[in-house]
Amino acid sequence: TANTRLWVVPLAGGDPVALTDGLDENASYVWAGPRELLVEASVRTGRGLFRIPLQGGKPAGAPQRVSDGGRYYSGFAAAASGSTVAFLGESPNEPPDVYASALVPFGPRRLTQVNPQAAAFAHGESRIVQWRSAADSEAIEGVLTLPVGYSGTGRVPLVVLLHGGPAGVASLRYPAIRGAYPVQVLASMGYAVLQPNYRGSTGYGARFRGLNRGDISGKDWVDIESGVSAVVRAGIADSTKMALVGWSFGGHLTYWGITHSTRYSAASAGAGATDLISMYSQTDIPEFYHTYLGPPPWENFELYEERSSYRFVKNAATPLLIQVGENDRRVPAEQSIQFYEAMKGIGKAPVKLVVYPGQGHSIEEPRLQRDSMRRNIEWIAYWIPVSGPKPPVRMEAAPMGR
Repeated sequence: TANTRLWVVPLAGGDPVALTDGLDENASYVWAGPRELLVEASVRTGRGLFRIPLQGGKPAGAPQRVSDGGRYYSGFAAAASGSTVAFLGESPNEPPDVYASALVPFGPRRLTQVNPQAAAFAHGESRIVQWRSAADSEAIEGVLTLPVGYSGTGRVPLVVLLHGGPAGVASLRYPAIRGAYPVQVLASMGYAVLQPNYRGSTGYGARFRGLNRGDISGKDWVDIESGVSAVVRAGIADSTKMALVGWSFGGHLTYWGITHSTRYSAASAGAGATDLISMYSQTDIPEFYHTYLGPPPWENFELYEERSSYRFVKNAATPLLIQVGENDRRVPAEQSIQFYEAMKGIGKAPVKLVVYPGQGHSIEEPRLQRDSMRRNIEWIAYWIPVSGPKPPVRMEAAPMGR
């Protein structure tokens, strides 16, 4: 659970000295001078630049945040003097552009406008929401994007989007143009999108990032469910029209969710693990399970079965779209195929499987990225219409364009 730290080692030999112990987050090097070190790190749903004072090559005080919280800042690079930095700046309704600023005072000045047309786009408002987990009252937060033009009253359909990692994070930044789940497209259609930063997420320090060690598909899932309930209690989400989606570990949790809850009317799982015993020998990172479960499966088959959604596949009654890359080595396609065949054989709910040719753990080819997004939009819109009744659940899958 330790943070990634920066160290200095004397060229003449001697003990290494940690420079970033005062920063409770993974640190990325930006610049170093004789009297200070500049590093970049995540800060909850944001990211920024920190200064660490040095004396004699050792930290001489607590890290000080240099950048403000006005935007999501990343990719810092410093001039030779260390007095000026260039970086990317973005917000939920402003795509990334290059900015520059002096360190003191920090005042971002935009240097580019790569996507000027985005200023005319209608964006749904994104805000930070907070709640307490029903598991143990741990403080959890996430990013909630509201439908375009949402008036603040009335309930709307909700898409729950789970990040991967599990040490990923949902941030207050411009929605990705890559990937399977276009947040602002969904917002323009009338959906709210909740992205929970469940325990294990980056940006909240080493303690929080380690809370899911030995407990994946445990309290992390309770964190997510607690957030969904909070948005329903707030009068925003329509509890009868909710979808659950996610890729990689987000797909893992999506499978888990539909085998442990019936509150979702549709789901989409991308490249998720379902059978952790076989997954251990199929993945290119079996050490992941040493970190997040503990023993290898042959020392505790019961634990691996207990945390495998495939063990509970008979409970799955939610229409499910499955997407995976044909050449995925991280979470091989066999994991998706196994769950698909089980759901199809059980026959409780419609299920559709899409295997993308030549793709790995993420879908890289532009036309296939578009196909993945389009299928998700169509799947959600079919099973959870923004207005009007939901379609009856028949065993044939939803029509999917081509």
